[in-house]
Amino acid sequence: MAAVVRPYRADDAEELVGLLNRNGYGPAALGRPLDAAGLRAVLRERCVTDLLVGEDRRRGEDGGRIVGCLAFGLGSGRRSCEPGARFAGLYLVDRRHRNSLLPGRLFRDGFTRMLQETGVRTLRLEASPSNSRALGLYLRAGFRAAPTARPDEEGYLELVSHLPGVIRDLLDANRELTGPRSTAAVSWEMLKPGRAATVSTGVVLRDGRWVVTYPVVAGHLEFSVDVDLDSGTLLSCRQLAGEALNLPPGRPVPAGAAASLLIDRTLPSGARLSVDDAGTVRLAGRGGHELLRERWPSALGAEPPGVRRQGAHRAVRATPSDDGSAWTLTAPGDPITRTVRVDAEEISITSTPEPGVTVVASPWIRTRIGHRGVKIDDQWRAGPIIHGLWPEEWTDFEAAYQGPEPAALWWSDGTLAVTSTWSGAHPRPEGLGAPHLTGEAPGTPVTCTLRISRSVDLPGSGPPGTATRVRPVRQPVRRAVLGSPGGDELSLTARPQQGHVVLDGADHRLTVAPTVGMVRWEYRGTTVLAGAHPNRAPLGALISHRAGLWCARGAKRDTDDQGMEWIDDDDLGVLQWSQETGAGWSLAIHDESTLSVTAHPGPEPGAGLQRDRSAVADTSIMLTPSIRRGSPIVISVGGRLWRIDNAHCSWRGSVNAVAIELESGLGLAVRGPRGHDPEIFIRRLGDALVLAAVGSAGAPLTADLTVTTSLSRAEKALTGGLGDG
Repeated sequence: MAAVVRPYRADDAEELVGLLNRNGYGPAALGRPLDAAGLRAVLRERCVTDLLVGEDRRRGEDGGRIVGCLAFGLGSGRRSCEPGARFAGLYLVDRRHRNSLLPGRLFRDGFTRMLQETGVRTLRLEASPSNSRALGLYLRAGFRAAPTARPDEEGYLELVSHLPGVIRDLLDANRELTGPRSTAAVSWEMLKPGRAATVSTGVVLRDGRWVVTYPVVAGHLEFSVDVDLDSGTLLSCRQLAGEALNLPPGRPVPAGAAASLLIDRTLPSGARLSVDDAGTVRLAGRGGHELLRERWPSALGAEPPGVRRQGAHRAVRATPSDDGSAWTLTAPGDPITRTVRVDAEEISITSTPEPGVTVVASPWIRTRIGHRGVKIDDQWRAGPIIHGLWPEEWTDFEAAYQGPEPAALWWSDGTLAVTSTWSGAHPRPEGLGAPHLTGEAPGTPVTCTLRISRSVDLPGSGPPGTATRVRPVRQPVRRAVLGSPGGDELSLTARPQQGHVVLDGADHRLTVAPTVGMVRWEYRGTTVLAGAHPNRAPLGALISHRAGLWCARGAKRDTDDQGMEWIDDDDLGVLQWSQETGAGWSLAIHDESTLSVTAHPGPEPGAGLQRDRSAVADTSIMLTPSIRRGSPIVISVGGRLWRIDNAHCSWRGSVNAVAIELESGLGLAVRGPRGHDPEIFIRRLGDALVLAAVGSAGAPLTADLTVTTSLSRAEKALTGGLGDG
């Protein structure tokens, strides 16, 4: 007997931590080993209901080494699921056992366990698009996504399987089914997706909604079942083979109700506070960009905190005070009551639980380009918001965070600043938390106080601890240049070459695959950008990466659930190159050393494939330069320059401009995105880099790429200094 699958026991914690740490899973991948206490905190906060482990029995019949695990819970870390659903996660098999039967056994036993849970109708998971081995298992278990689905900001694609609900409906309609026929129906391999299946196989757009068709094969019985992908509602069921059974009837899709505001107050600074009837608190700055968002608080161990998504919906009611300065918020059946109070530029939010309930509140910093400060031991430290460095991120293991507890938190978008303090809670300044607050004890009220200021001066020096890799540049700095580059536009000549178009102008040679992107850029014979076209070279969550630069339409970058999505160069939203005006993207050369890229988003693509998205709201110019190993990256944020020393861990952030050193030793400055609501979004993946100049799709977007002889020259270009040849 090589390995057996069994339920997790409390005394397995040390062994399970050993499995996670030796395989570099979770925080261990960033050099932060997990301990048993941290694991228990994670399992509790994510409300894990079922946890299976694979045990290697070859070391003794009384218990051996844990070599695999799979968990099901109400949360994934940043998201919580709806009632009747579970997130699958913590799916890991020791390296030595990955070619054994254990991965399949874990998934089979876990999926069967969920099918037998009468209240579970939907399973969700977050998968890496590059993990082809695991995707095969997921497809056979009915996990699907819409054709327009993209990996979220953190690189994960959310997949959903409504098969448990389908099976439950079939069995409920045929209660006489017993024995082998019922056992055959409850099977994880009841779908036959075929070798060419993808995550969107069987998913079609019908009347404006995505519908998934499940071809169910259970013994001699065959069915075709249509399910609404978003809600899990069974729409129709047809029997194709076998003895006739009662078929569950189709049901109408529940209508979604638009949120309405219960509180809407503008402060003297111009900041706007609002609370909707789901209990979500929003604080917006003077430009309309959000500074903070917070879902309704949860009870520790009963519901995971919802940051990107909250599963359970509340019907919140607000009762104002006599003077109109405070509101009491209640939700029927919920054990927590909230009080929101406004006094000039100060907002206080108190969450009062019933006896025995511990409050978990998760206010979330929503500022994209900005700075953040933390006060620890009476000392402020501040720096640019760079997720993964400042602040640290413990994605999916947030409850295991081991940093010191701060006394206050500060952040600014450059127009307004917010200072957050609290009482009655243990603060966790991990990730986007402002901070995350857990009540000191059951029954203890938790209060978060927000003070708004027009002063946006940083409250302290650079970030402490591991984030010392983020350092201010010690020189006078002007704001990054946002206007057009100086000098006249230089001419480009075009000629076809083996399915590409080659453009020559000044010292530049640009090779374009019109339907994909720019596959090569040479400056004075030295490569600046290059892709593997026509071959694909995966990079991070990019599965199709053939070009060094491409342009695409995308969803709004600040959506709660997704954030800044990853867009492949074969995505439905990719724009086609054209030097003519109108939809597409074009190139221009300025100042001998500056290449300008302009994306004209034009109308949305046809076939209705984007109609399920909230809106095609952004345009992106994507580029993947090869950078010199170990070289720093210089960023401009709100008129300040910061140098990020070599950090092999993954991090990301929104900036105004960036300077890098290329593998060739040349410098490259990416600056001045010109458009509506522009920014540059950086993803650092070890020694790789993905940049995206982003702007709202209602206007053309232009980014300027300036080649220099060195990083120091590229850094100078960020502040308006001229690049050089």
